[in-house]
Order: sequence, then C-alpha cells, then structure tokens
Amino acid sequence: MRTLEVMQVYSGWRSREDVMARRLTKRQDMMDDGGDGGLFAAAEGDDRNLLERVADPREWERNLNRASGVLVNFLARLLYALIVLIIGYLIVWILVKLVERFLRRRKWEPTLVEFASSMIKVVLKVAVWIMVFTILEIEVLSVTFMLGAFAFAVGTAVGGAANNFIAGALLLIFKPLKPGDWVETSGHSGAVEAVGVLTTTLITGDNKVITLPNAPIVQSSLVNYSTQPKRRVDLVFGIAYSDDIEIAKRVIENTLRQNSLVLKEPALNVQCHELGDSSVNLIARPWCKSANYWALYWQAQHDVKVALERRGLSIPFPQIDAHVVPPDEEDGVVRAPVPIEDDDDVVDNRADDSDDPDAAARGGVIDRALDAVVDGAERAATVTAGAAKTAATKTATATRQGVTASAGATTKVAAATRDGTTKAAGATAGAAGTALKSLSSAASKRTT
Repeated sequence: MRTLEVMQVYSGWRSREDVMARRLTKRQDMMDDGGDGGLFAAAEGDDRNLLERVADPREWERNLNRASGVLVNFLARLLYALIVLIIGYLIVWILVKLVERFLRRRKWEPTLVEFASSMIKVVLKVAVWIMVFTILEIEVLSVTFMLGAFAFAVGTAVGGAANNFIAGALLLIFKPLKPGDWVETSGHSGAVEAVGVLTTTLITGDNKVITLPNAPIVQSSLVNYSTQPKRRVDLVFGIAYSDDIEIAKRVIENTLRQNSLVLKEPALNVQCHELGDSSVNLIARPWCKSANYWALYWQAQHDVKVALERRGLSIPFPQIDAHVVPPDEEDGVVRAPVPIEDDDDVVDNRADDSDDPDAAARGGVIDRALDAVVDGAERAATVTAGAAKTAATKTATATRQGVTASAGATTKVAAATRDGTTKAAGATAGAAGTALKSLSSAASKRTT
C-alpha cells in the first residue's frame, strides 16, 4: 500500500495532504477497534518521512540515477556474458577439432576419436556456462550440487551400463583388440566386427554374430591371434616302432620345406616328441603368417601322410584283440570248456567176475561203447574249439574295420558257436547210438 501511495503522489493523481488525511482516518478507526495506535503512529511517521522524500524532486533524481546505474550494470554484465558464451563456444569448437586431428594422426580408432571429442566438448561447455553464470552473479553452487546428486542417482540406477561404458573406454584407449582381429574371450571366439562404447561385436567362423558387453572382456582373459604377424604351427605325426626315426624326420622336413606357406625364418624344427602307446610321435614346428595358419595346418597334414606312405613308413593306430568264449546254453553263464578224460572207473556197476564169459562179453561191449562216446566228445570239443578260434579271428579283423563290421562278426561268432555245438551234439548222439546197437547185438547173440 505504501508503494502505491508514493506512486500516486509522484504522478500527481493525489496530493500529499489527501494521503495524510486518509492515514489519520485509518489511525482513528484502528484505535476505535482497540488496536495499537502507537505502532500505527510509528508507521505513520515513517510514511510521512517517505512522502516528504518523494515530494522532493532531488530524491527522485537520486533514485532514478541509482536505478539507471543498476540497469546499465546488469545490461553490461549480460552483454559481457553473451560475448563470453559466444567466444567460449568458438574456442570449444576449435579445441575439439584440434584434438580430433591430433588423434587421427596418432591413428586412433574412429570410435575412440568420436568418444574422446564428445567428452572434451561436454567438459569445456560446462566450464563456459559456469563462467557465464558467474558473470551474471547467479549462484551456481546449488545448481552444481543438484547436478551432482542427479548424476549419482543415474549412476547408481545404471551401474552395469556404467561399468560397460568405462570398460569400453579402456578398450578404445589401450586397444587390446581392433576390428578384423581374431580373438577368443569369455568363452567365444571370432573376428572383431566393431568395438563400441558399451558392447563389442564378433563374427564367428560360421558367420554368426556375437554381441558381448565390454565389462566381461576387460575382466577376463583375452587371446588375440592376429596381433603378431607370425604364428607357429605344431604338427604331430606318429610312426611305428619298427620304422627308422631319422628317415621319417627327413621325409617330414623335406615335405614341409617344399610348402610355400612355410617361412624360412624362424627355422623349421622337427624332433622326436614322445614314445606313445602304439607309435613314436614326431613333432614338426613350422612358422607361417598369421593369416595362413589353418591353410598350412591342413596342407601339411595331407602332404606329410602321403610322403610317409611313399617311403614305406606306416602310421599306426590303436588295435584291439577280442577273445570270444562260447556261452553255456543252459544258464547263459560263460564257462571255459571242461576237458574230458578217459576213466575206466566211470562205470561202477559192471560185473567184476572174470570167470563169467557172459559178463566178460558184456564188459567188452560196454568198454567199446564208452570208447566211442569219449572219441565223439573229443571230436566235438575239437570242432567247438576250432569254430571259436575262427570266430575270434574274424571278430578281431572286424574290429579293425569298424564298429559295423564288428557287429556282423559277432553275429558270425554266435552262428559258428551254434554250429559247433550242434556238431558236437550230433557226434555224441551217434556214438551213443553205436554203443546201444552193440549192446543190442550182444544181447541177441546171447539169447540165441
């Protein structure tokens, strides 16, 4: 209200006396209502002094000069801040371009150059705005505190992304891998397609795309097969124990030296590597360019095998000898064959009376029958053993030829075993029949 009355007096719309009269009326009304007249009187005295100063033209001139000075000062600071902002942005642009040119001359990756220039640009622009706020006398401490709290909250919410971001920056700065390198990391291998700020992309040998976060790459081991221009190929070849080692070494060395992918330096090295279970293993270590690793590996395997075979050197392989025992047809339990011995005491019920001619005749017939049975059993055992031996030989041969042939040989073993058992049974039955016929003939003669 005081400001409005001052403006009214200054504009001439009301006189100073009218304003003071209104003030006296309000004072009287307040005292009638039981208010504090002393406080109002003090305020009225201040108002009277203010109105007297307002009515003074010199006071108005001083106020106008003061206001104009403040306005001119603010406009000057605003213009200065605008000039600082424009010049600051220009300087930031120039510095970013110089940094990009410097990094490109140092042959940094384009992704890393872009990342570094963006970070520098942001930092420099923040510094320019802080200067502008300082010129305008704007308090930047609270704004800085708010920005810091916001950055902390965002960093806590996206902690994993922040880790990948920092890891990506490390990969781009130190460059342990670059596009085109063949690497193995985090259980994956492939050619590097791109290294980004958050992820790294690999292309596998069968053209699959693998996207890996950068944090595990930095935290785990990384094998880069393309960093060095040369690589060593380790080749192992086995020869028989009866073959000449020196001849085999010369054959392998001459074969590899004729390959155009093998480098002369470092020199080729061929040595006796180990004595294996079934072969003497020779190792050859030629060197080649990293890009020719697999081409040399495959060519050397083929060429060395052909060369060894031409010189009559064999490449052994594991073999298995199988011994087959025919099973017992009654309970399926495998048992060794029981030899049959000739025992004259097998028949204990024949007569011991040598004086009886009939008893002697019957004893002779029984002896011949037993001899026939024993002979038949021996022949059956011989046939069974021969069949088992033949089947075992066929099984061993089939094992070397493969699993499928082994199954067929096993079937033949069973058939041969059944044939041998059948023949043995037939021979035994024939011997028993002959014995019975002899007994019948002797009984008939005796009756006659």
